[in-house]
Amino acid sequence: MRLSIGEAADRLGVSVRTLRWYDEIGLVKPAAVGENGYRYYGREEMALLQQAVFYKELGLPLKEIKPLLQAPEDTRRRALLAHKELLKLKKQQLEGLLAVSDAVGMGCGLGQSPWAAALVKNVLEWLGGEIVSAVIDADALNLLAKLDTTDLDLSRCVLTPHPGEAARLLGCTVGEIGADAVAAALQLRQRWGAAGGVLKGAASVIATQSGMALNRIGTPALAKGGSGDVLTGVLAALLGLNARMAAAADAEDDPRRPLPLRELLQVQELLQLFLTHLLPFLRHCYR
Repeated sequence: MRLSIGEAADRLGVSVRTLRWYDEIGLVKPAAVGENGYRYYGREEMALLQQAVFYKELGLPLKEIKPLLQAPEDTRRRALLAHKELLKLKKQQLEGLLAVSDAVGMGCGLGQSPWAAALVKNVLEWLGGEIVSAVIDADALNLLAKLDTTDLDLSRCVLTPHPGEAARLLGCTVGEIGADAVAAALQLRQRWGAAGGVLKGAASVIATQSGMALNRIGTPALAKGGSGDVLTGVLAALLGLNARMAAAADAEDDPRRPLPLRELLQVQELLQLFLTHLLPFLRHCYR
């Protein structure tokens, strides 16, 4: 058996970039490298890669996976049992954090492994029984598109997709999203029963139950890795602050009032654009 790096990546369900990285760090080297620089993998290398991908999906760090690939079976078994206990502890920690949260932001850097899919489903199921708002972004959106959402309640969730993620959520093409972004944003909110949505782009479209808005102040500066993560973090923080303000207003011990969701989403878009300068003043935006 002799597979090119692209064929090997397809069989393993990972990216070509991942296999290149595994080669660079010495995790799994290819069987051969052609004169054209292409990497080729044989049966032995594919067996090692399958193990590496399996361990990675369980959440093991690469620095621990490398020695495991060459370790005796008993050593691998003990390592997996120890990691299982660690995952149980992480689950307990996550449940503890959720129990005291005012809002949840989910998806940034999460990945799309089976572990990540299970995490997204469990958190969404938990949200259905709570009064906590959530922002669903990035990998959580891609995983959401694959989930059976029959029993999920997303009525307190805000979806923040870019056109590619929106296309996966609606089962259409990116071209169809771009042809009518306003209609796509409305369809996203209605299709998933969400409280609101922000379809990101040169002009971001905001859709909520109370109406729609268009933000035209975006610049190419936002079209870079990490800017969407900033949006998620800022929006989750604002949703959490809104929840606290609502509780305080109900108790009549605070003169401030929470913003309607549509206005809140417009505020976070402005804050995202000027975050570096406005970060110290975020707490004043409701005063």
